[in-house]
Amino acid sequence: MPENDDYKKKIFVINGCAGVGKDSFVSMIQAVIPSFNYSSVHYINEAAKILGWDGVKNERSRRFLSDLKFLSTEYNDFPFISLCNVINRFMNDDEIHEWLFLHVREPAEIRRLVEKYPSITTLLVVNPHVDEVLSNVADAGVRNYNYDVVINNDMGLAELKAKADEFIEKYREIENAEV
Repeated sequence: MPENDDYKKKIFVINGCAGVGKDSFVSMIQAVIPSFNYSSVHYINEAAKILGWDGVKNERSRRFLSDLKFLSTEYNDFPFISLCNVINRFMNDDEIHEWLFLHVREPAEIRRLVEKYPSITTLLVVNPHVDEVLSNVADAGVRNYNYDVVINNDMGLAELKAKADEFIEKYREIENAEV
């Protein structure tokens, strides 16, 4: 880790239905805090492309990706293992990344991560203007977890930016209190 002890590395699991603003929220934070953004379906997406998926996310492809992740988890737990590898690299790297955002849909997988890494903070982004996707197990279960933080993205980008700034301030205060 860098020699600068003014910060501690922080890990967040971020979740929310498709299109609610998760990536926008993380991008706003990345503009202020060096952060790494990783999805638990990164390799699933790569495998799906090899199998013919065109990269377009619609109801059919979301179900395909969800099923493929479930099969991979059942076969060799690869999605969870890859998340753990990303966490371990992040915690031991010499790069400047201070925060890690992990996109994880399934509540059972979130629970496993929090059990293994108790310092993880869980975050749900919601947007009442976006319809929930219920056509696959992963998306349908998004709200079936008791998240540490809920960000209501209900008023536009300027308000989401203000919420990102508040989030940064809150977790920077926590970091400074822990130092």
